[in-house]
Amino acid sequence: PKRDWSSDVCSSDLEDVTGINQTLDLWSGTVTSEYLLANAPVKVVVACDPARDVLAIRIESPLVSGGRLGVRLVVPRGHDVKTKNNPALDFSAPESHSTKIVAQNERLLLFDHVRDESHYFGAVFGASPLNAQWNGEHEFRLSVTDGNVLELTVGFSLGRARALPGTAEVFSSSRREWEKLWQSGGAIDF
Repeated sequence: PKRDWSSDVCSSDLEDVTGINQTLDLWSGTVTSEYLLANAPVKVVVACDPARDVLAIRIESPLVSGGRLGVRLVVPRGHDVKTKNNPALDFSAPESHSTKIVAQNERLLLFDHVRDESHYFGAVFGASPLNAQWNGEHEFRLSVTDGNVLELTVGFSLGRARALPGTAEVFSSSRREWEKLWQSGGAIDF
């Protein structure tokens, strides 16, 4: 059954978000966003694994406690791979593709996504037990019930499921590779 989450999460109206500050740290490859949501502080840090299709996310806020603030993961139909210049992802035809949960435990969610001949796996790995809810189609809501920190990795792979690294490993790998890049070269545009 399809689930409507509109009543059990914080509002996502832009006027509820204030005090926005976002920083890109070129030495670590991390983006840190800090803001107030409904007058509560939120800090989000993200990094991408340099060798795999994996993103690490760390959210710190009193809103995380009790699942009031979490991550909404929506799997789009995708786009026609023959179209150049990365066109916008298509969310308009949910019936034209399928997303199914393959495995789930307290820290791992593994799902299968199929569209035409394209087939890939997605996975979410939590640093602590996750509350992963599925709306029955292509949308997941990820949260924790205890603590003020939500930390997870999200990854995708073609053809078969692959093990996901934890957030600490992704943040460390990102830092190591970006430092190596800047110490061995780089580019400056004047």
